[in-house]
Amino acid sequence: VKECVALRLEGGIQYDGNACSLPPLTVEGLAWAHDFGILDFIHWGLMMFCCGLPAILFRIHARLVEEKISKRKLDEKGQVVEVLRQLASPSTSHMALVFVTSALGGIGGFIYFKQSENWVTLSCLLAALYLHMTSNAFLACVFAGCALYHDVYFLPYIVALAVAYAFNKTSKGISFAVSLFGSLSFATLLHTLSIHWFGAAYLENVYFNQIAHVDLTPDGGLFWYLHTELFDQYRAFFTWIFFILAMCIPSLPLFVLRDEYVGLVVCLNLCALFSPHTMIPGNIVTISLLITLKGLLSLHRYKLITLLSFLLCGLLGPLLWHAWIYTGSANPNFFFSFSVLFNFTWALSSCEFLRCSMVQEHMLNSNSLSQPVWK
Repeated sequence: VKECVALRLEGGIQYDGNACSLPPLTVEGLAWAHDFGILDFIHWGLMMFCCGLPAILFRIHARLVEEKISKRKLDEKGQVVEVLRQLASPSTSHMALVFVTSALGGIGGFIYFKQSENWVTLSCLLAALYLHMTSNAFLACVFAGCALYHDVYFLPYIVALAVAYAFNKTSKGISFAVSLFGSLSFATLLHTLSIHWFGAAYLENVYFNQIAHVDLTPDGGLFWYLHTELFDQYRAFFTWIFFILAMCIPSLPLFVLRDEYVGLVVCLNLCALFSPHTMIPGNIVTISLLITLKGLLSLHRYKLITLLSFLLCGLLGPLLWHAWIYTGSANPNFFFSFSVLFNFTWALSSCEFLRCSMVQEHMLNSNSLSQPVWK
């Protein structure tokens, strides 16, 4: 972000390399903020917004779960209702856990790894989720379009938002089309303004570089190391295979779940998991959204494994990064081993929450605390 602003202040961005991967409207806005002396304030403000919003989403989801359970026509004993209500009830301690996890992860990762996280994109994604949960469909489409303007890898999340919007509508097809059209239209409007004012040169540099993985800066993902080691003749094949998977897999949870919030959270985590250029601070904030699914934690089969793996990542990540970057006593293989463990645990936990939501839905439909055979 600072590199893009510096290039803009020195006379404009030519978009002839991968030094800047931000679209021009965002760079122009950040340059104005720099002129007024509030660029650092905006940066830290967006970061704190991203770190604090998961705790607010936790309370909203708990209230919606309460309303969902109250509408069910169950037996007089209400055993299932009472158990699920207690599991999903909001608590101050759990909300504090969500906030502390996202804040320590985001701020700690930013300070130690010194990575320039694009908090603008993550802010737009979380704002779209919050506005959707508070039934503000128009503004949700606006922020979803802004996120798509910055990163094409979150297109499945835009589709998932449209599917979630059509969940409780009578005309599901029309509602889905209207929501998706709204998000895509706003993203198209931003591109039209960018091309009119700054030309079309940014399209290749920003979006082609995202898809082709031109920037191989080490981060918490898996793609930078793979594309460093790949032979040139195989690069195009794996590039398009990964892009197709990233476009298809993340939006699938919304088609098998009845809880739209769980589907959106899992979809956002899968989008960030498949994105080749997400940084560790933003990833930890995204993972903290999984902790907001309090009602599903009791059904999680790998709580201890997940906790120990993330704690091990929290210890190994900074240690191996320091040994590689600062002291030179390690090599990229050491840090990549941390990336493999981190992403495997992340993927396992996301898929497990998907299963837990399906189990809970079965318990509500059958009015029984017994889990289904297919567990």
